[in-house]
Amino acid sequence: MSSTTKCCSALALAGALLLVASCAEGPTLPPDDAAVAPLLKKGGGGGGGPPQLRDVDVEIPTGNALIDDGLGPYRGENCAVVAKAGSSFSFFPFYGAMNRKERKDYENDPNCRDINGTLIQRSIRVDLANAMVHDPASHPNEDVTLAQLIIDQGLDPIGSDDVMNHAKVSVFDGSGVYQSRVSFGVPYCNYLMFDDEVGSNDLTVAQTEGNVRVETQAWPDNVGLCAHDTGGDEPLVILLHLDIAYDAKDKP
Repeated sequence: MSSTTKCCSALALAGALLLVASCAEGPTLPPDDAAVAPLLKKGGGGGGGPPQLRDVDVEIPTGNALIDDGLGPYRGENCAVVAKAGSSFSFFPFYGAMNRKERKDYENDPNCRDINGTLIQRSIRVDLANAMVHDPASHPNEDVTLAQLIIDQGLDPIGSDDVMNHAKVSVFDGSGVYQSRVSFGVPYCNYLMFDDEVGSNDLTVAQTEGNVRVETQAWPDNVGLCAHDTGGDEPLVILLHLDIAYDAKDKP
């Protein structure tokens, strides 16, 4: 087994996680369970029921492996952005599977067209090429990027497959700084995960008034799992160091 890559079953790794759903299929939100820590809860479902999912806005801070499209914050319910928060959080930069009314509202919104009259489709990229490949033999002094590994091992090029179609935070542990299970829909990685299946490298989820920051741990614990589909029965698993952060903000 290579020190930089390994093969494993996607099913075994996935466990109970919510894995990748393509943008074209529309968002499948994680269950909003009242028993889960109410980190993102605002109000409640009434009568002791689960909290209601609500629209939030998303901002991408600088110094980040997430690269925004330069069009400003991602506004939930604006220009086909889906960003929902409750005791779980789902973010789709562009929701392609709209119903007829959603599509009409999107097409008729003048703020969703550029200066040429073309409909804006929001997007976020994940800078996979410059991510350092996690190598237990040399950790924490890794010096091979994913781009170099692709060249060295003749893997598929990244191309446009670094565009993220969703982010999902699905579990919190209910204490101070919350630990999470997170999956990012990135085509090259099929799914990009940070959770206990990778090691103790969960993303941390911290709340301040009106804002929730989701981010990777500091180097060298910023390790995520990229499951690249090679066309075989099992994906090629590559562990990557990635600094990822985003903010889910209550609407003003």
